[in-house]
Amino acid sequence: MEFLGVYYSERDLHKSDRDKLIASMVGGEQGLAFDFPFGIASDSQDKVYVSDSGKKQIHVVDFGNGRISRLGVSTAGAPMGITVDSIGNIYAVISETKNVLVYSADHKPLFNFGSDVFEKPSKVTLDEKRGKIYVTDIKKCTVEVFDLKGNHLNSFGSPGVGDGQLWKPTGLAVDDEGNIYIAENLNARISVFDSNGEYLRSFGERMDNIGGFEMPKDIAIDSEGHLQIIDSRKAGILTYSKEGSLLLYTGFGKSTPDALGFGMPTSIFIDRRDRIFIADLLNKRISVWQYLNEEYLSRNPITDEDLEAYRNPEGF
Repeated sequence: MEFLGVYYSERDLHKSDRDKLIASMVGGEQGLAFDFPFGIASDSQDKVYVSDSGKKQIHVVDFGNGRISRLGVSTAGAPMGITVDSIGNIYAVISETKNVLVYSADHKPLFNFGSDVFEKPSKVTLDEKRGKIYVTDIKKCTVEVFDLKGNHLNSFGSPGVGDGQLWKPTGLAVDDEGNIYIAENLNARISVFDSNGEYLRSFGERMDNIGGFEMPKDIAIDSEGHLQIIDSRKAGILTYSKEGSLLLYTGFGKSTPDALGFGMPTSIFIDRRDRIFIADLLNKRISVWQYLNEEYLSRNPITDEDLEAYRNPEGF
């Protein structure tokens, strides 16, 4: 993994010399800043969408233009989970109004769904190949399944600690085969279901050392099939194989304001270029990392100077 940066406000984005000059003339205002960034998603280009539950707003972070703007007006409730489909449509969970709002790529409202189904929706993910939308409900302890037009199809899961049961399910992700991986906040494990909602297996257990979970909050899957799981209490990213083997831990093992760590990560999203975006609620910022896949390394090889800097950080 390669650290790319942390961003608290518009001031942290790359600016042109002209923009920097204007900012200095008007007093260097920070522009829009995050309050409680909860959800995060990217359109795989230059725009990142951040649901801010504190400001009841969805922010549009435009890295290309160095701007942060608002998506529409403030939502009726606090936005929670958020995702983006392959053509740029945005799906945002609103917990208080118990529905999912859908916007077009040019930020026009399209439709909403789920108000007659949810009790307390949390996170949303898509399986466009099979035409399904999955939303976790942390009160019902279920995953609700919809088609791409928002029609309710079915649900799976039930409250409990047994196989196939869910206890406070939050983040979820779908692999290439259509299997659904669900982070169970209070069961401190990952449960796996097939595309029909049939239980397959679970892995992980509650431990306060690096090898276990304490409060897994969200999951994303990179291009090589690794599960990138954020744990809010461990304040880090745990990289697992699909089979449930721990491969890597990224973080300090505790909450920290350090740029290379996390305060309370709540959401993770990986775009088609394997850039990893993380919403850090406690630190009021978003973090950006890069998974070092083969294509990325072919364009950005690790040099001897990089290795020397790693061995001797004082040399920076």
